[in-house]
Amino acid sequence: MSGSAPGRARSSRSRLTCAAAGLIGAGLLVAVSGRPWVTRVLTDVPGVPRVSASGDASVPAVPALALVAAAAAVALLVSGRLGRHLAAAVLLLAGLAAAATVLSVIAAPGDAVAGAVTAASGRTAGVAGPPAGVTGWVWPALAAAVLAAGGGGVGLLRARTWPAPGRRFESPRPAAPTAGGAGTTGSAGTAEGAQQAGHVRGQGDAIGAWDALSRGEDPTR
Repeated sequence: MSGSAPGRARSSRSRLTCAAAGLIGAGLLVAVSGRPWVTRVLTDVPGVPRVSASGDASVPAVPALALVAAAAAVALLVSGRLGRHLAAAVLLLAGLAAAATVLSVIAAPGDAVAGAVTAASGRTAGVAGPPAGVTGWVWPALAAAVLAAGGGGVGLLRARTWPAPGRRFESPRPAAPTAGGAGTTGSAGTAEGAQQAGHVRGQGDAIGAWDALSRGEDPTR
């Protein structure tokens, strides 16, 4: 019994660690997705020396994948045996997909910033200037995606060892009445009924005696 308690504690800590990795990774990914990931300098567009594109503008799927990862991380804490495996798999896939989108920006920054360049210059091609480059914000985004994927991967391997979630929200069953309580209640009801019946009979006897006196009769006979 004493040996199983440390094992359950380690399993609970493992579960919390995986869920925390998913939540932290998803939160960090959402936070940095609004920062500029790609910039490009324009030399032949008057008044527009530089164009930047944020992460959510370059790859709109990143915030959505982060929200999916956060939901899966929460599900790790409250799901049963089958649900925790599914949640860990979803967390792993969401993290990997987010990491792939960040890597696509790093591999082709010009494509990621092309929409912002067109909106700023009004040109779809032929813009002069050095090639686009990524900013330092893509690296925290990549680390956040890898962290979320790692939480899902470890959770998928360790989910079978996690204990079932506690039953904290079940309402207690009402206690059944005892036989002694029922008998006491029945006796009290019988005594009260007998007392009321005797009171009614007493009132009837008094009325009958008064009527006999009014007729000149002796009520004691």
